[in-house]
Amino acid sequence: MKKLKNVTVFLLFTYSAGVLIGITFWFLRLIGVLKVKGWQNFPHWRKKVVVISNHPSLVEPVLLVGLFFHQYVFRPFKYGPWTLADKKNYYDKYPLLQPRLIPIDRTRKNGDVKGLSTAKHIIRSGGSTIWFPEGGRTCKGKIFLMSRKGKRIRIPLKEGFVSLVTEPGAILSPIWFEYNRWYDMHLTIGELSVFTSSTPRDEVVTRTEQVLLELADHRD
Repeated sequence: MKKLKNVTVFLLFTYSAGVLIGITFWFLRLIGVLKVKGWQNFPHWRKKVVVISNHPSLVEPVLLVGLFFHQYVFRPFKYGPWTLADKKNYYDKYPLLQPRLIPIDRTRKNGDVKGLSTAKHIIRSGGSTIWFPEGGRTCKGKIFLMSRKGKRIRIPLKEGFVSLVTEPGAILSPIWFEYNRWYDMHLTIGELSVFTSSTPRDEVVTRTEQVLLELADHRD
């Protein structure tokens, strides 16, 4: 019954919202508000994509869905991305989008095991997710890792994403997003990274940190 409810809500409301976000994404690109670099690096029509992004604002958790616009329009159940949503600030407040949101309870000291389990199931089923391993907005952090040009990410990164990108067939698509003002946003898409189940956890985290900061400097 719950699955039928989710499918109904998705078809009536969530799908339309996704299409609207996609149209907004491309319109902002068209008028120059959103500048995208490295578009050729995005894994179009691929399964098991784990998008890893920095988290400077409240805009990118919604806007990055537009990366999957073409796939989403024509193959919504197969290629529509799942977005991790903070349970308090996103998931509970937007019930009509729940069929594509994975609730994450950030109040849990050892991480939200249930949310991670849901994300792993989605990846194993061929789906894709958008993940923000800083665990909150960059500005809310206390410890940072800096790039050579002074860009920063909040550390330590939440390691839950490691379980996803080391799944067989999964690929990591790194994103650097900058939000200066509503009319000045920049999105840089990096080259894909592939890990195996034998890749050490700390190596995955370190390489991801390096890739994100390299993207940050590459934008300038």
